[in-house]
Amino acid sequence: MNKLILLLKNKKGMTLIEIVLSITILSILLLIVVPESNIILKFKERKELLEFKTDLNCARNKAICDGMRYSIKLFPRNNFYYIYKYERFPEVVAKKEFKNGIRIENTNFNGSLNSKPAEIMFTSTGAPSKGGRIIIRNKKNEKILITVEPATGKVNLYIDGE
Repeated sequence: MNKLILLLKNKKGMTLIEIVLSITILSILLLIVVPESNIILKFKERKELLEFKTDLNCARNKAICDGMRYSIKLFPRNNFYYIYKYERFPEVVAKKEFKNGIRIENTNFNGSLNSKPAEIMFTSTGAPSKGGRIIIRNKKNEKILITVEPATGKVNLYIDGE
């Protein structure tokens, strides 16, 4: 009996069948856990989109709290935007870039995108100088519409298919 216990204690390593079974079980678990391979990319796109909406709301709220103008200037060709604070001179508060598949397609703030960057200006009361819309596309080419209401400055987000 003692010899049998010693033989079992000295046994090192795994058999080929044990390794194949372990790999099979792990791959089945991974297939169950990750049904969609684009789930991480979709999460990053959504996070980036919600961050843009939050920045619009934040610029509006900061304009009210600080009693000065704030704006967001969109640069669609380069796919980024600046947040400005206006005291005596415009001061850049932040620069944000769309890196995860979101791209600015069109807007009706300040006319055409081809002539100059679009700017959404919030006054000290929180009202935008002009209401309008921003059309954004994601990697799946789904249309995302962001509107800024003229009197209140309320920001709305509409995603295609939702």
